[in-house]
Amino acid sequence: IVQREAGLFKEPRNLSQVMMRVKDGAKTVEFYRDIMGMTLVREMVVPNDFTNFFLMNLSEEEKTATPEDEVSKLPKRLWQPALELTFNHGTDKDDAFQVHTGNSDPQGFGHIGFIVDDLEAMCKELEAAGVPFVKKPEDGKMRGLAFISDPSGYRVELIQRAMAIDPELLKAPSP
Repeated sequence: IVQREAGLFKEPRNLSQVMMRVKDGAKTVEFYRDIMGMTLVREMVVPNDFTNFFLMNLSEEEKTATPEDEVSKLPKRLWQPALELTFNHGTDKDDAFQVHTGNSDPQGFGHIGFIVDDLEAMCKELEAAGVPFVKKPEDGKMRGLAFISDPSGYRVELIQRAMAIDPELLKAPSP
């Protein structure tokens, strides 16, 4: 449990982080930082074992208001959760190693999601960057969202801000 600094919020708890084990730490950090726009706020290295990378979606105001030597403390100070990537050293060089993303048997963890202002433009940028798609916005019944894969194969949902679900999809099937 990550202990929050006392007195910041009136609520006694909030979601702190989501941890995903990744095959290649450098490639995955690059994906979430350079493609998904997150900020690497902390890197915790346990020599000869693993590295934890903490990334957050920070506003320009949060970035400029935080002194460089205070950035690593943001997961304990801000309300929004961090994405924690755990990289076990050496897995990037092991061709047989795969993380279990939860989307194959046995199913479990499904995906993480980002809300985006312009899904169409984002998808064009992702296609140009060579990011693999699991579902494009025009595919299937659910419009206004897409799924891509990160470097470890985890699914990342992209949701058009203010997306509304077609009420027909929510109706119970007729007996």
